[in-house]
Amino acid sequence: MSREVKADYDILIDFIKNYSIEDIVCNDFEKSLSAFHKKYYAYLTLIGEIQNNILEEFLNNLTTEQFNYLTESCSDIGTSFFNLFHGAYKSSKLILRSSIETFIKGFTKDEYSDVTNETSLYEVFRVVKTLPFFQSAVPKELIENIHNIYKQLCADVHTAHESHMERISALSHFPKYSKDEVEKITQLSSKLICNYTTLICIKFNLFYHQIHYKNLEIIKNGIEKKHRPLINNTL
Repeated sequence: MSREVKADYDILIDFIKNYSIEDIVCNDFEKSLSAFHKKYYAYLTLIGEIQNNILEEFLNNLTTEQFNYLTESCSDIGTSFFNLFHGAYKSSKLILRSSIETFIKGFTKDEYSDVTNETSLYEVFRVVKTLPFFQSAVPKELIENIHNIYKQLCADVHTAHESHMERISALSHFPKYSKDEVEKITQLSSKLICNYTTLICIKFNLFYHQIHYKNLEIIKNGIEKKHRPLINNTL
């Protein structure tokens, strides 16, 4: 190892040992993280309930394969959250995009058996929108919302505009805080989680009504108020 490489490596080790996000935490930052956490915890609780009841009939024979994809979509949300509070905004959005792919596969596999083999998500959305489940008003609205968010995130995947470039030239760029970026990602994540949670609670409605009331209170944080009457069968 040359002297220059060794010197730079020593700087890297020192950076890692002293890495902290404490200096970027502020009121606006905490407000956004709180909003993200509230939705994420709702989805995490819902996935946990499914895991505990996966063999029960009121889950309409949800397969282990489907559940694994749904679990991965939740994991993707968590990883996106982690990247967000370090300031890795582009990767945070890329992983949100991945959560859409895994959610769609897990949610529709029972009706769309080839969904896990299709490589084009645009084709996946085309087919998914024709499925019987998505012909009623609310599911149709929610899948359109997810598709629109997917298209927004694709702009970052393909670096469609200069504004999507992060230009990271050194690790010392992290951690960082951008109020605009954090609020944008928080909004996208919150909308996605609400769409995921609501779709699951509509499709597996009997299961939803079997959940312990304490966990239901948490899960309701991931459901927009306008959709709660449908899920609660009070329309």
